[in-house]
Amino acid sequence: MVLPITFAGLGTWQVYRHQWKQDLLDRVAQRIEHEPMPLATPTREEVENELEYTRVVTHGSFDHSAEILMVPKLWDGEPGAHVLTPLVRDDGSRVLVNRGFVPRELMPQDSRRDSLVDGRVAVAGILRATERPNSFTPDNKPESGTWYWRDIDALVETLDVLPFVVEAGAPLPTDEPADDSPIRPGVTVISVPNNHWHYAATWYALALATSVMYLRRPL
Repeated sequence: MVLPITFAGLGTWQVYRHQWKQDLLDRVAQRIEHEPMPLATPTREEVENELEYTRVVTHGSFDHSAEILMVPKLWDGEPGAHVLTPLVRDDGSRVLVNRGFVPRELMPQDSRRDSLVDGRVAVAGILRATERPNSFTPDNKPESGTWYWRDIDALVETLDVLPFVVEAGAPLPTDEPADDSPIRPGVTVISVPNNHWHYAATWYALALATSVMYLRRPL
C-alpha cells in the first residue's frame, strides 16, 4: 500500500499548491487594478516576493546613452525588440525602464530620434522581477550588448540600476500608445500558470489505480 498512499499524498499536496497559486493570482490581479503608487527603492527580494506586478509611477531623465535592446520580441507577429533605458531619478538612483516594443527597422537609435526624450519625465508602469528563461533561451551577452531575457543581476552589474525593471504602460485600454509613437508601451505579459488541479487529478488517479492493483493481487 506504499504507492497508493504516496500518490494520494502527492495529490493532496497539489491541491494545497493550487490554492496557493490561486491566492497569488488574486494578489496579482489586485496589484494590476490598483492605482499607481510612488516608486521607492525596493530590494530584489521585496519585488520578487511582495511587489511584482505592482503599478508604480516615478520621475527622472532617460540616459539614452545606456539604452539596451532585448531581442527577439514580437508585437502581433511583427519582429522587433524591447527598448530598455535607465531613468535617472532626482536622488541619482537609476531605474531601468522597459519603454516598449519597436519593430526591427526602428531598432537603431538613429532611425527613431523622436524616441530620445530629453528632460524630466513621468513614467508609469508595472514592477517586474528577474525573468526565468526556458531551456531554449540563449544566454545574455552583456559584454557585446546582446540581451535576450530579463536577468536582473546582470542588468544591475552592467547598467548600475536598481534590482528590478519597470515595464512602462500598464496593459489597460487607457495606456494604449498613440498611433505615431515610435515605441509601443504595454508589453507586460502576466504569466502565472495554475495547473495544479491537473497534477492533483493525475496523482489521485494513480493512487486509485495502484489501490485496485493492490486489492486484486493474488493472495
